[in-house]
Amino acid sequence: MKKHTITIAIALMAVLFAFACAEEGDEGSEAVDCGDHGSEHDGHCHCDDGYLFDGDTCVTPEEITEICAEEEEEEEEGQHAACVCPEDGDCPCDHGEIETYGDHDYCVPELHEE
Repeated sequence: MKKHTITIAIALMAVLFAFACAEEGDEGSEAVDCGDHGSEHDGHCHCDDGYLFDGDTCVTPEEITEICAEEEEEEEEGQHAACVCPEDGDCPCDHGEIETYGDHDYCVPELHEE
């Protein structure tokens, strides 16, 4: 009987923990799911070393598929997703810094301090 009570208590704690994590976003907005390799902060992800934010979650640089392009003036400010620099020419990266991972350069957005 005691073992059953402990199992129920653990299951209940897991459900409450999952619910609390889902509520981490700003009030009135949905929390950002940064995956296993990052943490949500002010509506965007701070990824672990060696991982980049692709607009949805923290992934390995090889998984970034968006090619960097000149930003339109109408585009939303606060772009936080990394992109792959084009093979030829300059890399339009006015919202971050260019970092090299493996054989490719990436524009990695600058984020405020945690």
